[in-house]
Amino acid sequence: MTNHPTGNSINVFNLNELIENIKTLDKYMPSKLALQLPQLQQLYSKGTWHLEEVLKKKNTWSICVDTRQERYKSLGAFCSRIVGIMSGTNASPADIENAKSIVKKLKGIRLHKPNKKDIPNPEDPEAKKERSISRASFDSMYECFADLVSLLSMTEGYEPLNPEFTLEALELLKDQLLQANFSIDTAIANINTARINRNEFLYTEETGLVDIALHAKKYIKGVYGATSLEFKDINKIRFKNFR
Repeated sequence: MTNHPTGNSINVFNLNELIENIKTLDKYMPSKLALQLPQLQQLYSKGTWHLEEVLKKKNTWSICVDTRQERYKSLGAFCSRIVGIMSGTNASPADIENAKSIVKKLKGIRLHKPNKKDIPNPEDPEAKKERSISRASFDSMYECFADLVSLLSMTEGYEPLNPEFTLEALELLKDQLLQANFSIDTAIANINTARINRNEFLYTEETGLVDIALHAKKYIKGVYGATSLEFKDINKIRFKNFR
């Protein structure tokens, strides 16, 4: 199944329009339970819920992206300060030079913040490539920072008095950076699950929202006739399967 955000919404909202028209039809009395008005109304409610779930998961993804960007954007400048702090400790000149090399590498990484269009679509190779570029940039910066923290943990004489530069504080920051990366993975997985559930609800053969709506239209055509005014109005309400 492919993802058609506009088409998905139109299918659900058009069901509501169909329901409102059915309310005016005194001959609409299908024996099939799925086509009866209360079931159609329940179907519409579930459809809007699925649309909202996908939207919520996308918004969560956006928040995770912004949070990660915020954590990483000043990391280079902070690491430069760490090198300065090392000069005020008993760290050896060799260790300071090694730290400078790591920081130089870290600051050379260009972060790639994903756009809305980069929200994962498993069937879009270009979007997958964009996500890989974005993920690699943040992963590389994390690895550089982890290398720096590892170096500091083995550096004799690195005992800063400034709280934010202690090994404990830096280890905590390292964990927060890693979690910021992992949160994107979780958000992407949740979006994919919500999309799958939505698509199954809308497009499963015979029991999906679209097929049920199409059966309701066929029933109305049978009751009133293809040339009736009632059916002509109903026939203007479009539903499209994406499967």
